[in-house]
Amino acid sequence: MERGLAAICLAVAIMALMLQVVARYGFDSALPWPEELAKFAFVWATFLGAAAGAGQKAHIVVDLVVGALPVRVRLMLAALVNATLVALLLVLAWHGARLVTLGFNSRLPAIELPLGTLFMAGPVALFLMAISYTAEFLSSASALARGAEEIEGDDAVVDPAKIIG
Repeated sequence: MERGLAAICLAVAIMALMLQVVARYGFDSALPWPEELAKFAFVWATFLGAAAGAGQKAHIVVDLVVGALPVRVRLMLAALVNATLVALLLVLAWHGARLVTLGFNSRLPAIELPLGTLFMAGPVALFLMAISYTAEFLSSASALARGAEEIEGDDAVVDPAKIIG
């Protein structure tokens, strides 16, 4: 879902900028709203893309030492890291939501949306990331409870090179 919405936001940003270029250089008359809409859409695309990356385990992982640890220790460490990430993301989302409420007192001048709708991208993405990392925590905890002797499937560390192509 996040990936699709991020793609739509990016397409909106690109179309708005193309419209602005055509209006400015083709008709010698810049429009007031496409640039602001593009910024708005790009902010949302960035945050939704980060949430999609969390869901696909595409964020950078430094596993130089972790790869040499026994499987049970890796699972315990993964559970600890994911639980810590969930807690941090939820705290950040909470404080971001407070910023969103303050932003609803102001409006974006050209597209006339409340500034809070722009700020909302952060807490929404942080909450979606927290959901992804909660699933990873539950996966690690479940593998530990089963007494897993090897990491398989979703519990494995994903090679970013495979995702990139």
